[in-house]
Amino acid sequence: MLKKENIFFEEDIHTKNELFQFIADQTYAHGVIEERAKLIDAFQKREEQGSTGMEGGFAIPHAQSDTILEATMLVIKLADPISDWQTFDQKPVSFVIAFLIPPKGSEAHLHYLSDTAAKLVNKNTVNQLIDAENADLIYDLLG
Repeated sequence: MLKKENIFFEEDIHTKNELFQFIADQTYAHGVIEERAKLIDAFQKREEQGSTGMEGGFAIPHAQSDTILEATMLVIKLADPISDWQTFDQKPVSFVIAFLIPPKGSEAHLHYLSDTAAKLVNKNTVNQLIDAENADLIYDLLG
């Protein structure tokens, strides 16, 4: 589900909305989605149900929509943390693991989310992800 070309190190994202726009732009350019606005709307609706901000600087936003053509995972490591994201520990988000799930991917959606959450319980994995400076290491840890 994770491809190395879907791992990003970004400096110009400062809000959740900018992040969702970035994800929409990237996935649209790669033919993963049909409509950017529908994807952004799906992310925002999911956030209204409850924040996907975790703790330790991580967030796991996810969207399920008929605009999504294939299940996709993106990782975005931010140079500047996003402070407008509610998290369990009230700390800003600097590491985002996003999931895009097509309408018929509900079972896979839950599996990938729980697998990722389980990996983030491991402090060694978390520390390696935070310190990672290249896509290869992140891919090895999460792929």
